[in-house]
Amino acid sequence: DLIFYDMFSTKTSGDQWTLNAFRELFEACAGRAAELFTYTCSTANRAALLAAGFYVARGRNAGEKLETTIALTPAARRASSSCRHELLTPDWLEKWQRSGAKFPGELPTNQYTSFEQVIRGHAQFHQER
Repeated sequence: DLIFYDMFSTKTSGDQWTLNAFRELFEACAGRAAELFTYTCSTANRAALLAAGFYVARGRNAGEKLETTIALTPAARRASSSCRHELLTPDWLEKWQRSGAKFPGELPTNQYTSFEQVIRGHAQFHQER
């Protein structure tokens, strides 16, 4: 399955860029091999996709954007065709750590620690390539 996630920005369609929205989308994929393509390369959005259960890869440039985002369900990640996508590496965690947009905007501060544990513990950053 392919998902073209072409929503307006978080400023105009903020409810479409939340952790909860990505969790619902992940659940809707119900174990299928699905790939999501979106123009964003926002650190907070990538972190929300990871926390929802997706694997996250760098996408190709689009217009003036140097990079976009591809999110894969675990089944899509296991598929041989997923090898063509460049998954974010543990180096991305360093960028994420320094980011001022480390957490999704709607996430309460009392959930920051558990959110961070989910990101740091994501299988994407702990498996052999």
